[in-house]
Amino acid sequence: QRQRSHGLETDSTYNGMRGEYAIVNLKHGTSMLMTVKFLDGLTMQPTIMKSLDFTFFDLDTHATGNEVEYIKVWGLSSFVLTQNTMVKAGFDHTDGSATFEATTLGTGLDNPKDPSLLTSEQKNKAVTVHFKDVSQFRVELGSMDKTRHQGSHRTFIFVAKPSLHCGRTIGVDTTGGTKLRSEERRVGKECRSRW
Repeated sequence: QRQRSHGLETDSTYNGMRGEYAIVNLKHGTSMLMTVKFLDGLTMQPTIMKSLDFTFFDLDTHATGNEVEYIKVWGLSSFVLTQNTMVKAGFDHTDGSATFEATTLGTGLDNPKDPSLLTSEQKNKAVTVHFKDVSQFRVELGSMDKTRHQGSHRTFIFVAKPSLHCGRTIGVDTTGGTKLRSEERRVGKECRSRW
């Protein structure tokens, strides 16, 4: 069923967990600011995550190219894209945020099924963001309409894993690898411990 709250319209049948993925569904041309908090399972008090990766998948546009998905993340320490990424990245030094915007059309048929086994296209439409010593972070999920129109809902898919570093590639790899960052040794250790 569709729900509206403070101007936000979402189709709740698509929200929640689907396998390993968290799913958020939004009406085209809208956005949602979300705070992700980490709590101790026993005390329910905030807990510090020393090292944490989230991968956001399937950043694409509507088939018409009109609805452009984006995410904006605050408090990250770094991010990873493929060398042949289809995601436009920008960093705002005034508030420490990074914005990742879709550049290529897509459909529900190209959505990932397994965050550890991805096609090159799925990797090229994804971004992994890394956090250090955080108890929470903010992320804005949204889509921009280039022109007013009758559109659809957009679906945002993410996992708490470094999928661009650790995920294997299905078929021929056309990603060109990932863009390097200074924590390459740490990531190798994380892949062994988390997967």
